[in-house]
Amino acid sequence: MKVIVASLCALCLLSCQKSIVEKQVSTFPIVENLAAEEVQVPPELLAPSSLFIAGDKLVVPQIRMDTVFYVYDLPSCRFAFKDGIKGLGPNDIGNLNFRTFSAYGSDFRVLSSSDMKIHQYGVEEHQIVDRHNAFDLATSFGVNSFSFVGDSLFVCMTDMESGYELELHNIAGTMSMPFSDVPNWHGYNADPNELIFIYFKNTVGKPDGSKMAAFYAYWKRFRIYDDQGVLISDVRVEDSSIPNFKSDVMSREQYYVSYPKATDEYLFCLYTNPDDGQSELHVFDWEGNAVARFALGRRLDFFDYDEKQNMIYAIDSSIDDRIFVYSLPVLN
Repeated sequence: MKVIVASLCALCLLSCQKSIVEKQVSTFPIVENLAAEEVQVPPELLAPSSLFIAGDKLVVPQIRMDTVFYVYDLPSCRFAFKDGIKGLGPNDIGNLNFRTFSAYGSDFRVLSSSDMKIHQYGVEEHQIVDRHNAFDLATSFGVNSFSFVGDSLFVCMTDMESGYELELHNIAGTMSMPFSDVPNWHGYNADPNELIFIYFKNTVGKPDGSKMAAFYAYWKRFRIYDDQGVLISDVRVEDSSIPNFKSDVMSREQYYVSYPKATDEYLFCLYTNPDDGQSELHVFDWEGNAVARFALGRRLDFFDYDEKQNMIYAIDSSIDDRIFVYSLPVLN
């Protein structure tokens, strides 16, 4: 049964009366052009839907393919194996939601749309192993902007009708808490369905579960919240004024369109430079302060950050036989 925890909502609403730290990022302390090492792999990256690091493996799910998981050794990016047959049988991979993949130590978690359960899989030497400890979600929610927050929570986008843009849930299905007032940056009347597109965002949780961040696809902006949904930082990037927003969806410029990644120290997100269409890696701390801006020399769609090696691994979904590897300078 869906349970809304009123005390948490009240706490959130009271806390939101505190002053919000609004920030304008005009410069980055570190600005560099990075060159990629292009690693050739078997030409099987035909329809990638995500990319993440699990232990010492790089996993590229392709949920529209008959075999779902393509796995590469790190740091070499040598192809290791593919596994996970898509189907409805007891040992098959069901209809996994591509927005919900998340590394979980050396395992990973993902929401299955087939049974509305969060499944945990292990990445072992030559196979993907179902851990058989799925969480049955007893609450309804959308999957836009889905991300895990620590071990027991996840955040997702609302239908915007309530006036809030995000919801926080626990995976036990006993708590659902709306938070974050829908912005009014666009400057004209819009119904809830349009607001979903206007303020579409990708979210990421801090690994220790204490904070979460939302990067807006069509705005040079992001927000940081605590684990109760209280807005901590509201950050504009680069522009001294809000950009002119185009009501025509086909003419809108996209900025933060990729899934962000996070460590307990930093936020990482791909940014699309509107001047040349190429990707940049923007790095911020969890207070919303700018740390670094790296030009990556090409368009990229998915990436993950390897904290141990201080490297990112990325793919361009239009290229089926390359993984792009970037070494980052020391961040401080």
